[in-house]
Amino acid sequence: MKRILFILIAFCCLFAMSATASESPDFASLTGIGAVQDRLDSGATIVGADYVEDFGSSASSFSTSDSEEIELLWDALSRIRLEGEIDQKMPDWNPSITFRLSDGSGFSVNFNAQWLDTGDARYELADDEEFWRVTSQLVRSHASDAPAAQKPAGYAYFNQVALTVNGNVVSTQELEDAMRLYQFRAALRCAPYGYGYDITDPMNAVDALDKLVFDIECQFVLQQRAIALQIELTDEERQQALATASEKWQNCRDIVIGETTYAFMPAGYFTVIPGDAEGNITRYLESFGLTQEVLYAEACNDMLEQKLIEAVTEHLDGASEDDKTDFYSTWFAEWYNNADIHENGVAITEVCLHVLGLL
Repeated sequence: MKRILFILIAFCCLFAMSATASESPDFASLTGIGAVQDRLDSGATIVGADYVEDFGSSASSFSTSDSEEIELLWDALSRIRLEGEIDQKMPDWNPSITFRLSDGSGFSVNFNAQWLDTGDARYELADDEEFWRVTSQLVRSHASDAPAAQKPAGYAYFNQVALTVNGNVVSTQELEDAMRLYQFRAALRCAPYGYGYDITDPMNAVDALDKLVFDIECQFVLQQRAIALQIELTDEERQQALATASEKWQNCRDIVIGETTYAFMPAGYFTVIPGDAEGNITRYLESFGLTQEVLYAEACNDMLEQKLIEAVTEHLDGASEDDKTDFYSTWFAEWYNNADIHENGVAITEVCLHVLGLL
């Protein structure tokens, strides 16, 4: 499908691209980390580390001289392996890590997105999850140390147009509100399975925003196609949507207050609701933008899409459900690709940074 890559959002492509079959060198030898380790074993020490997120038009640097943070960064970096050389390159996302040694020298490793970048080639990584987790933690803990971004006079973050789809406008304020809700619901979905979803993690934020933008674009296209084909919900279907929304609302409420028993529910993952009163629970959910009205609109859209699928595939007598789904997907993709979609990459990136507290 037609997508406009923007700063940070290129992250969504990382795991979809495959490495080439060529043999790759060892990470330690290619980066020089092995030679640095030899110097450390001979008595040198690391006195500081600087992690930089370079987004092309702007960059943020996060530094530490804390020995525990430095050790975590070095150990995580040392465990990385190479999977193989790749022929892709992501625009405008070039992280780097620099270690400052006691002898006055420095050692740096450069990345393109989450690949090793040697300048001449890029390599897919393995066992790098801990490194990105530690750098994300460094960003969060030192975000207040970063200099505030300089904006021209009259700059109004919330009044920017982030996205337009066939004349429908989504502002940065609307997109940020939608993103906060999107991530909160991701946390709710993860909780019953015993693991948390860190809404402050930059990688989670990038991935969520990319999926959200795409979902918003598809929703506008879907609604406009339904109108064009004169497809709408009956009163009975709207009542069904209302019942679905009510059930989802109760489920969200149960997760938050822990009334539903989950074998691996992390203790204290969600904020404790004083008194577990319905009013307090409602205010807590609504603080993230989750309301029964939102769930009702979502249920209506789901039912509308199902009716659209039935209308588009009505002529496929005897076709399997898979064939009907494939036909509808191709049909919808054509309308999506021909839609008048404009993504303001800078504004969308600023939404991500603003949610993370970096802007």
